Amino acid sequence: MVSRTAAEEAVRNVVEGPERGELLFFIGERTDDELSEWRILDTDGDSAIFAFVRRKAQGAAAGVATTSAGDAGAVAGLGMGSAAGAGEADVPATIRARARHSDKYAAHLVVEPPNSSPYKEAATVIGRHHVATFAHGGHEEWMLGQHLQIAVHCPDAPRRMFVDGKVVYKNPTKDVAILEVQHELPPPELDFGVVAGDKYYVHGQSTHAQPDGTSISHGVVAVTVPDACDHIRGDIVPGAGDSGGGCFSVHTGKLVAMVVGVDPRALKAVLVPAAILRGILTDLSATSGAAGAAT
Repeated sequence: MVSRTAAEEAVRNVVEGPERGELLFFIGERTDDELSEWRILDTDGDSAIFAFVRRKAQGAAAGVATTSAGDAGAVAGLGMGSAAGAGEADVPATIRARARHSDKYAAHLVVEPPNSSPYKEAATVIGRHHVATFAHGGHEEWMLGQHLQIAVHCPDAPRRMFVDGKVVYKNPTKDVAILEVQHELPPPELDFGVVAGDKYYVHGQSTHAQPDGTSISHGVVAVTVPDACDHIRGDIVPGAGDSGGGCFSVHTGKLVAMVVGVDPRALKAVLVPAAILRGILTDLSATSGAAGAAT
């Protein structure tokens, strides 16, 4: 079971505004006996606890029974409007429709290695002036304050345009690098309530056999309990070039995570949850950009 204190702290650490108040009220209305039946633990982490509480609250609002038998449905999002409960035949059509909208959040860098053809590396818009990507490989050599060209959505035409980006955050452990741009970008909505079983699609750069590596793939969230690096897992091994690509919910179209690699033991995608990306942006804002971003 999760303790009342841990549940309240998870909500406070993950969400702000009216939803925080609603979820804290929901927790406060639960009896100790009800909490004892919840199949989640204090050690599962803030993101997982928050997602569980949110699903429970949604179920209560919809009149869904909150017995322990319903916990599996709450965690997987079944019967709650989650993509996990959607008909399989609807998923490809939904992805096609949503990808036309979320495409403007997909960015990329161009790498021009000596004696080899240029290729793209995926990146994802996460704020009005911030783009996220991975921090492994060649990105480990990036220095805070370094300037790079990054291709972002052009608001006036269906194409990408290059803008100047400055490295303001790099954390090899979390495998996240953040670039700040002066050009104002359309920010995606972030979803902090991802649960195991939710379907997502990725804007990546993994079709290197083609003249343009831009690609879309999809998978299912497999594990939401964060590992030591605050990473979760997706069920499908991403392609080379998908690292840095944003994972968008099939159900909501919101950004739920970013791909950063492959778990070689489990053969699953390694994902950075949107809640972690938001936390990094919050810290950057609090420290006025790069001043507190050294890791």
